[in-house]
Amino acid sequence: MREIVNILVVWEMDQKEPWFIATSLDEAQLTQRLYRKRMKIAHGFRDWKHHLRLKGTLKVESPERAQVLIRTLALLHWFLCLVGIKLNRPEYQARVSYRGKPSLFFLALQMFLMEVEAAIRAGEEVVRWVKDKLWPCHPLPPPYKLRYRRF
Repeated sequence: MREIVNILVVWEMDQKEPWFIATSLDEAQLTQRLYRKRMKIAHGFRDWKHHLRLKGTLKVESPERAQVLIRTLALLHWFLCLVGIKLNRPEYQARVSYRGKPSLFFLALQMFLMEVEAAIRAGEEVVRWVKDKLWPCHPLPPPYKLRYRRF
């Protein structure tokens, strides 16, 4: 059985090495865009494992406790990404040593370590924004209180 495979080579000015991407897609721009998204996802997982030092450290035996821990970490990650959005400016990016453009999570984490005041101000802005957006929201009623109509 033979498969047709396209090879895309991308070597931009800021890259140390070229990308060699084997794909079944026909469009080069679509392939490059999807690969960039894939790399962002991979960097996000790397941030979780490396910067939060999660690799090999979870020693939770209860599924309920593991679920609470994972939810807490997801909430923390979401909050740090929102702080990273507030800090996503060239003057802050220049202070973070990173090859290429840092992820929003990594930018916020590094700024909390280096520029605590700026990160705290950004965190307070995020808290105000979340409060303004989520405070008027009401939780959904329990399923037993919902009324269903039969047709």
